[in-house]
Parts: sequence; structure tokens; C-alpha cells
Amino acid sequence: STVLHCDFSQDSTILMTNSQGYEILYFDACSGAQLVGSRRDTLWDSWTCVLGFPVMGVFPKFQDGTHVNAAHRAPYSAQGTQVPPHGASPRNCTRGSGERRLLATGDDQGLVR
Repeated sequence: STVLHCDFSQDSTILMTNSQGYEILYFDACSGAQLVGSRRDTLWDSWTCVLGFPVMGVFPKFQDGTHVNAAHRAPYSAQGTQVPPHGASPRNCTRGSGERRLLATGDDQGLVR
């Protein structure tokens, strides 16, 4: 199935893809070999995939999954804490552990949520 979204792990060793067939696949970034199993605890350098643990719950009820076309989660800084958007206070973007809290999605109506 066609790859629609991809992201690298924070250490650049794993590539995650989302496909048109609603699959989440993981690959070794050096060899290209597919990795089997969940990567739930992997730290990702970016998150632009519309499928996966950090974006659970973004799809409207009773929709077929095609309504969310884009996602972006706020990136980490070099210190491992979330980088706030321009003009925002860092305390508004993280909880105690530096958990990523900002997620934007784009839908079929051109809305960013």
C-alpha cells in the first residue's frame, strides 16, 4: 500500500510509516528491513503520522479514517523537553516529565485542530 506519512526515531535508527491501507509499519533505517512488533515506547524525532499512540482519539466518531489528512506534534528540544510555539510559555506545553502535549491535525474541510 502507498506510504502517506513517515517519521524517524529520535536516534534515527527506526523509520515509521503510515500507509493508505491504514498500516503502521516500522523499518530499520540502515538496512531497510521491516521490524515486527510495537514501538510504543520509542522516542520519535517528529510525529507527522496520522496513526499511532500519540494521535489516538483524533478521528471523529463514525468516520472511516479518511477525514484526518495531516498531523504534527510539537518537537522536543535538545534537552528532551517540548519546544513551545512562538510566544508560548514552556510550562503550557509540558507536564512534569516533558511529555509532548501539543498536536495539530488537518482535516478534509481544511481545518486545523
